[in-house]
Amino acid sequence: MKKKGKKGLALAMTLAVTVTSVPMAFAADEESQLMTLPEWSGEKKAKETVWKYEKLDQAPMKESVKASSENTEHLWNEGPANLAFDGDINTGWHTDYETHESPYTIEWNLGGTYKIGKLEYERKHTGSAGIWKEIKIEVKNGENSEWQTAYAGTIENTADGAHTDIIFDPVDASDVKVTVLKSYDNPENKYASAGEINVYKATKDVTLIDPIKILPEEGKSTTMKEGETQKVRYELTPEAVEAGGTVEWRVREGSILNVDENGVVTAVGAGTENLKRLEYRKRRNRNISRCQHSCNRRHDLVCTVE
Repeated sequence: MKKKGKKGLALAMTLAVTVTSVPMAFAADEESQLMTLPEWSGEKKAKETVWKYEKLDQAPMKESVKASSENTEHLWNEGPANLAFDGDINTGWHTDYETHESPYTIEWNLGGTYKIGKLEYERKHTGSAGIWKEIKIEVKNGENSEWQTAYAGTIENTADGAHTDIIFDPVDASDVKVTVLKSYDNPENKYASAGEINVYKATKDVTLIDPIKILPEEGKSTTMKEGETQKVRYELTPEAVEAGGTVEWRVREGSILNVDENGVVTAVGAGTENLKRLEYRKRRNRNISRCQHSCNRRHDLVCTVE
């Protein structure tokens, strides 16, 4: 007798994925950016990744920051570079008003090594010159490491007190340096300033799409005799294997078919039954790979017992 099947047979899959040593955070101000990873056979996406961002503590940055130029007289609540890390949008770092020696740099230590993926730049609450326009963000991981460019480009002008999120590919870093090449001044390289600067660590949350494939794929129905058993074969997508996934069969007892914990289907009574709904059961902890909602759609396998 042929053993035929399609996606189905009510199974559940639990996948725990550790993609970074950085713990997830569910802070009220967390944000995310969707990034689609490479697709697998059949032109279907095998997984998607969402980067979650959590703000790092400014204290070690405030203590370590240094800039190539500062307004040391502290006029109009503008002055040393540490004012960009004091949590007060009414104060800020500003380069010296008298000497214009651009490009300007400001660099600081994060107080540890983190995988970072976002820098938030806030303009001082009240008017300030030196708003960033063309910048370069560099990072290094360790005192003896070389600086590497994480971002280079032009950011939009903002209103007083507004902020700009600068997103880049997550990278391990212990130190950050920003070079302000041009500002929204006339001339463009006259000043540089910042009301507040915040750095965000990035944590990756993976979503697997249709991680389980029932074998063989041909056919949608099978016929069994009462008392006969069949074991449904399956395979995981390469992405699910990489994630370290395991399959757990959902035990069920019915008037026509039974399914045990090993995926063995037993015909117990005459009739036709649809075994359906491939489900993914998500654990309630961090850095978990989960099945997209499309994985919960019905995949019928029609079994007729004679």
